[in-house]
Amino acid sequence: DGNFSGSLPLAGGYIASSMGGNLVLVDLRRAKEAILFERYRMMLSNESSVTQKLMFPELLVFSTDDVALLREQADDITAFGVEYVVRDDNNVEVTGIPADFSVEDVQTLLYDMIDALREETLPLVERRERLASIMAKDGARRTPKSYTEGEINAILEALSDGGRYNY
Repeated sequence: DGNFSGSLPLAGGYIASSMGGNLVLVDLRRAKEAILFERYRMMLSNESSVTQKLMFPELLVFSTDDVALLREQADDITAFGVEYVVRDDNNVEVTGIPADFSVEDVQTLLYDMIDALREETLPLVERRERLASIMAKDGARRTPKSYTEGEINAILEALSDGGRYNY
């Protein structure tokens, strides 16, 4: 049987569950990161990012170098659902964010993406995989203690649906 049954929260963001009569320990943060990474990779291969349009655009301030990089790498960043308009050498207006993120998270996400793009000169596929990894890590940043029972069940369901997950 490939489905989890029951779950018991443990310290450190782990849960204990059973699958096919076996005890399984799941690190919720890593599980969520792996699930998000696979989702972002699939999104890229299907060219189907999901963007939440912001009713009130978010104005963010960056260094001149960061804004230049945002201009240069706009195709890579918008492929993940981040939509923005460069207003001048230091201001970027974010008009849409990935569906898995909140407005409060978008500046950190953009800084992390900028850091990765600045540090690495990779071919397109590897560069986008690196950005998918950053998005997954940032998307799973919230502490597992604050996960609702519904979120825990969704993680377990995604794990049992397949993929390349180790738990």
